[in-house]
Amino acid sequence: MSDATIFALSTAPVRAAVAIIRLSGGDCVGALTALGVTDVPPPRQAALRRLHAPESGALLDEALLLRFQAPHSFTGEDMLELHVHGGLAVTQSILAALSSLDGLRMAEAGEFTRRAVVNGKMDLTAAEAIADLIDAEGGAQQARALDQLRGQLKDQAEAWRRQLKTMLAHLEADLEFADEDLPGGLGQTALEGLPGLRDALAAHVGDKRGLRLRDGVRVALMGAPNAGKSSVLNMLAGR
Repeated sequence: MSDATIFALSTAPVRAAVAIIRLSGGDCVGALTALGVTDVPPPRQAALRRLHAPESGALLDEALLLRFQAPHSFTGEDMLELHVHGGLAVTQSILAALSSLDGLRMAEAGEFTRRAVVNGKMDLTAAEAIADLIDAEGGAQQARALDQLRGQLKDQAEAWRRQLKTMLAHLEADLEFADEDLPGGLGQTALEGLPGLRDALAAHVGDKRGLRLRDGVRVALMGAPNAGKSSVLNMLAGR
């Protein structure tokens, strides 16, 4: 992974009261210093500071700063949040100022989450859940994404892994220590448990409910002209 400190606008690029710019990497404090902040706040303490252009010293904005020290952050690296006014000129000028600094670059899509996974702050199931939660348009999608974010899928996979490891240990013990005084039938018991585990895994892989919730389903209303298709659609849509 690149050692560069990355930054990105974390809120929508639209006119708003507040916008948040996030940074992650070892040069977060250096970036603040380059933006004219001499009194860098301690980690996890919000502080109001003025940001200035690195070259001209022109005032860019007054920002609320939040600093997080590694490894106690979303990515596991040093992180910084700049809560600035949400005008497009403000955000663009600050992003341009950050782009001009050595060692900093704009983050690629999903790079903050990728760094969190690489640094052990979350696993792939949690990363997928965050993406699903961001894309959720309804309560069912939201609930399923939150269940996965809390570790439901991870816990299930871990339970299957433990079950498989136990079966493997019983089989190896039955083969390696056949002459020892061990409980009989360990290997046979393990073999008898394999079909159930296989069926559970197959059922999970074949279950498309999560995909249907996430991606939706395509439905066609078909009928003769003036048969009431629009009325049915309006009723289903609650109009």
